[in-house]
Amino acid sequence: MASSIERSSKRSTTVALVAGAGATALALGRYDPSQREEDVLVYGGPDACIRGGIRTEADCRSTYATALAAYPEAAPRYLSLADCEGHHGAGHCVDGTAVATSAAGRFVPMLAGYVIGRRIEQALEPQPVYDHRLG
Repeated sequence: MASSIERSSKRSTTVALVAGAGATALALGRYDPSQREEDVLVYGGPDACIRGGIRTEADCRSTYATALAAYPEAAPRYLSLADCEGHHGAGHCVDGTAVATSAAGRFVPMLAGYVIGRRIEQALEPQPVYDHRLG
């Protein structure tokens, strides 16, 4: 079955931001069964993480920077804007050239936030997450 999304074994696995932290954590749990739903946190940015008060300001900023740095290569690539928006929603995709040279000629979803472990000791690599079209 042909797919309009390209996958690369070199890219990190990411999860889609569906309807909040619970859905993302559930998806992450399927990726890594050692992570329970309550073990991950999903934030739209470092300020939301800081307001959450669970991780330190320094942790919030550094984990966001890590997810942001991973975004250009981790973001899924679609052959057309319609394919990208069909998965991520209207207005949630950009020309890949704006994200990374390696994404030229493709479309990628915009960064919606990031997922981190509840505790730094989990050593869960911060990952970018993307909006997911509902319905």
